[in-house]
Amino acid sequence: MPPGPPAPRLLTKITAPPVRARMMQRARLLTTLDQALASGRQFTLVSAPPGFGKTTLIAMWTADRLARRGDPVVWVSLDESDNDPVQCFRYLVSAFQTVDPAIGQVTAHLLESPQIPSAAMLIAPLISDVQNLGRPVTLVLDDYHVITDGRVHDAVRFLVERLPTTLDCVIITREDPPLPLARMRVRSLMTEIRERDLRFTDEETAIFLREVMRLDLDTGSVQALVNRTEGWVAALQLVSLSLQEDRANAPAIIAEFAGDHRYVMDYLLTEVLERQPTPVRDFLRQTSILHRFNATLCDAVTGRADSRALLDQLETANLFPLDHRRSWYRYHQLFADMLVHTLSNAERAALCQRAAAWFAEHEADTTLSTDAAASAEAIHYAFEAAALTGSYAQVIPFIRRHFDAYAGDGRLVTVLSWLDALPEAELAAHLDLAVNQAWTLVLSEQFGRAEPALAAIELLLNRLSIPERGRLHLAQAILALGRSDFSDTLQHAQQAAQDLAADHPQWRLMALWTLAEAQERSEPLPQAIASLREAARLSHSAGKALFANIVESSLAHALWLNGQPDEADAVCQAAIAVYRKQKHISPAYGLVLCTLARMAIDANALDAAHDYLRQARSLDSVLDVASIGAVMDGVEAQLLAIDGNFDAALVVVRQALERSAQTKLADMTWLHALEGDLLLRRGDVEQAEAWAADAGLTPDQPLLYLHLEQHLVYARLLIAQGDGPVAAGFVQRLEAFAAERGYWRYWIVARLLRVGVARQALAGRYLSVNESLTDLLADAVALAARERCVRVFLDDAPQVIPMLPQVRQAAPVFVDAVLDAQRLGTASALESGESLSDREHEVLRLIAHGLSNAEIAERLVLTVGTVKQHINHLYSKLAVRSRTQAIVEARIRHLID
Repeated sequence: MPPGPPAPRLLTKITAPPVRARMMQRARLLTTLDQALASGRQFTLVSAPPGFGKTTLIAMWTADRLARRGDPVVWVSLDESDNDPVQCFRYLVSAFQTVDPAIGQVTAHLLESPQIPSAAMLIAPLISDVQNLGRPVTLVLDDYHVITDGRVHDAVRFLVERLPTTLDCVIITREDPPLPLARMRVRSLMTEIRERDLRFTDEETAIFLREVMRLDLDTGSVQALVNRTEGWVAALQLVSLSLQEDRANAPAIIAEFAGDHRYVMDYLLTEVLERQPTPVRDFLRQTSILHRFNATLCDAVTGRADSRALLDQLETANLFPLDHRRSWYRYHQLFADMLVHTLSNAERAALCQRAAAWFAEHEADTTLSTDAAASAEAIHYAFEAAALTGSYAQVIPFIRRHFDAYAGDGRLVTVLSWLDALPEAELAAHLDLAVNQAWTLVLSEQFGRAEPALAAIELLLNRLSIPERGRLHLAQAILALGRSDFSDTLQHAQQAAQDLAADHPQWRLMALWTLAEAQERSEPLPQAIASLREAARLSHSAGKALFANIVESSLAHALWLNGQPDEADAVCQAAIAVYRKQKHISPAYGLVLCTLARMAIDANALDAAHDYLRQARSLDSVLDVASIGAVMDGVEAQLLAIDGNFDAALVVVRQALERSAQTKLADMTWLHALEGDLLLRRGDVEQAEAWAADAGLTPDQPLLYLHLEQHLVYARLLIAQGDGPVAAGFVQRLEAFAAERGYWRYWIVARLLRVGVARQALAGRYLSVNESLTDLLADAVALAARERCVRVFLDDAPQVIPMLPQVRQAAPVFVDAVLDAQRLGTASALESGESLSDREHEVLRLIAHGLSNAEIAERLVLTVGTVKQHINHLYSKLAVRSRTQAIVEARIRHLID
C-alpha cells in the first residue's frame, strides 16, 4: 500500500494539538522536562506504547513554555507519507516558517535539485537559519515511529547531533528511533520519558477521575482502578466513560474491568460503543476510516446532513478522544482501529470510495491548505478501496492526473509507491503507467529494476504516444549515461528532447541536460553549449530556479573552455542580475560567482577574483552547502598558490576534496587536478608521482573530458620527470584532443607545454615538418589573448615566457601584460623576501644541473627532507612554483649562469 496522506504544507500536520481546559496536568513530568532543559539537555525522547498520553504531555509542555516565555514551537505530525524525503523535508521547512518565513529557504531551494541532496546539505542551512534567528525554538517530531526511510533518519540524526544552542528537539514515538541514543545517554545529552514515567501515579489517577472525568469515587474504587489499569491513561479513560453512563454500578464495573490491551479493545466495543444511540454508533463506525475529517467530509462519506451537530456533541461530551485542529478532527489510533474492525470489507470499500471522490472534488479548496493535500488523500483512499474490491478504475485516473506534478516536484518516492501498488496486470493494460514506473525507477537510481522494465516496454513501442515515447527514451538516455555509453545516450536523449515538446517543459529540460552531459563527453563542445542554452531557457520557463542556476553555471564554464570568455561573463552577470532582482537565496548562485572568480584568476585580475570569492563566502556563511563550499575552497587554494602559500593551499584543497565527497551534485575532478598542480608547483615531484599513481594516470590512457585538467597536470609531471619523448607524445595527444573537441582553454595549456618540451630538447626534435617553435607559440599567444589567459603562462608554462618577446606581434598588449605580471611577481618577491642563503645557492646550482632531491642530499650530506625544505624556501623567495620556473627566474636575476 502506498504512503498515506497528507501532502506538503498541510496545516494540520504542522500545528500543535490544542490544550483543552479539561486536560490532566502532569506537573511531575512538566517539571522533569523543564529541569532537563535548564541543565543543557536539548534533546528529549518520549517513547511509549499507544494510549499513554505522549502527545498530550508535550502539547501541554510546549504550550506552557509559549505562554510563560513566548518561545515558539515547531510541530510536525508525521505519517507514512513522510517516508518520501522530499515531502518530509518540505513539511519540516514549512513548520519552521511558521516562526519566520526566512527559515529554510535554502533547504527548500535545494529540494528542487534533480537528485535528493545529502542529509548534511539539506539540514546544515536549516541549522544555520535557526541559529541566526537568535531566539529559543522547540521542534517536536510526533509519531516518529512511522518513519522507515534511511534518508529521513540520516537527516534527523544530523540535526540531533548538531543542535544549535537555540533549538530544543523532542521526538515522540512508540519505538526507539535509529539515533545514537546510547552515546547521548552516556554523555547526558538527552532526556528520556518512557512508559514507566507516563503511567499515572495513585495521586494522578485520583485527580484525573475527579477533575477531568468528573467522577466522585471513593478511595477504594480509585485504588482498584489504579491496580487494574496500572496507570495506563487510555484504559482509565475507557472505564471512566462507562462509569459516567452507569454511576450506580461503579463497584461492579471496576471489579470486572481489566486494563490489558486485548480487554480494552473488547471493552470499548461492548461497553462503550454499543451503549451509544444508533445514529451516533453508525457515525463513529463510518467515519473511522478517515485519517482526518470535518463536517462536510463526514456528510459526504456517511450520507448524513447533520455531521456538524454530531461532532460538536462528541467533542462536548468528551466521548472519544477527538483532536480538534483548525476545524479538522481525528480519532485516537487505538479507537480508530477498533471502529474500523466493526466494518465489513464492502462497507469499508464504499466509504473509502466516497472519501476519495470528496477529496478529488475539493482539490481547489483553500481550506485544505493545498490542492496537493487533497490529491494525496484522494489517491490514498482510492487505493484502500481498490485493495478491498480488486478494482483500480478509480485509482488510475487519479495517478494519471497528478503524476507529473508530484514527480516534477521531486516526490519520486510517493509516485513510485503508487505505481508499485498497482498489480502487474494493470501496468500491462496501461502502458503509460508502466513507462512512468520505469522512468521513476531510473530517476530513483533503482537501475536493477529499471532495465528489465524498460526492455519489456520497448517491445511495445508502437503502442505508446509520442510523449510516452519521449519519457521512455529519456529513461534509456539516463541509464546509458550511467554506463558511460555516450553513443546510446546521445541517440535516446536527442529523441527524448524531440518527443517531449513544449507542453512537457520540465521533462524536456531533463532530456536536454542529459544530452549536454553526453555531448560534453563525446562531441565538440559547441554541441553541448547549444543544448545548455536551450536548457537554461527552459529551466526559467519551467520555474526551476535551482536547475536554472546550475545550468547557467555549466553553460558559462563550457563557454569559457570553448574560448568565449565574454559570452561566459555575460551569462554569469545575467544570472547575478536575476538573483539580485528576485532577492532569492540560491546555493547555485555561489557556483556562478566561483565561475567568475576562476575566469578572473585566468586573466590575472586578482582583486576581482578575491571580490567574487568574498561574495561567495558571504553567501556560503548563510547556506553552508558542502558542494558549493568545496568549489569556493578550490578557488581560495588557487589564490593562495598565486601568493606562494603552497602548504596552505594544499590544506584548503584537501579540505575541499573532503567536502566534495559529501555530495553527489557536482563533479570535483578539477579539485583533484588542483592538488597535483600544487604539489608540482611546490617542487614535490615524489608526492606528485604518488598523486598520479593514486589517480591511475598513465601516458597511454584514453583521454576524457572530465579528466582533462588531471591529464594536463600529469603532462607537466612527465616533463618534470625528464622523459622528453613520453612527455612530448602525451602532450601532442592532449593538444589534438582539445582542438578536436573545442576545449580551447585546455588547448592553450597543451600547446604551451609542447613548446616548452621542444624548447628544452634538441632543436626540432619534437616538431613536425613545417612547424617552428615561434609559429606554435604565436598561435597559442593569439588564442590566449582572446581568452585573457595570463596565468597560464605564469603557472602552467613559465618556461616559454623568455620566448614571448619573439612573438610579441601576435598580441602586443597581451604579451606585455604577461611580461609585466611576471616582472611584478619577481619584484614583489625581491621586496618581500630575504636573499638566498649559501646553502640555498648550492641547492639552486645543483637543481640547474638536473640533480634529483636524493642526489642533492647525497652530494651535500643532507637528508632528503632537509633538501625539500631548502627547495621550498627557494621557491618562496623566487616567487616560483617548480624547478623549471626556479631555473628561469634565477637566470633572469643572474643568480646562476
